[in-house]
Amino acid sequence: MNNQQRAMAAVAKAKKEGILLPLDGSIQCMDCDKPAAHYDHRDYLRPLDVDPVCVRCNFRRGSAKNNDKGNSTFRTISISMAGSLKDKLKIAATNDSRTVSNFVMKILSDWLDKEAAKS
Repeated sequence: MNNQQRAMAAVAKAKKEGILLPLDGSIQCMDCDKPAAHYDHRDYLRPLDVDPVCVRCNFRRGSAKNNDKGNSTFRTISISMAGSLKDKLKIAATNDSRTVSNFVMKILSDWLDKEAAKS
């Protein structure tokens, strides 16, 4: 088990034992006051040092320290897509003077803002 998995298991156990409150919509996000959906770690070696955050703010905060993958600010994800969609994405990113990764991050961030505005 890596540091992230151990920290997440500690949070699950703490929630089960009543040490941490369940995130049922009654607890506000530390960053934006919307309902919290996750307990966010900033350092996986401090498993119960967590902040309740909404999905959008958790995504924006990025990875925690000591995640067994270096101290990267971003999580790496892999997306499978049809070649034609990939080509369109490259063209759109180039037209926006961005790398494909930065363009996808912009799209996701904009979408999260719109979803957050709905609630």
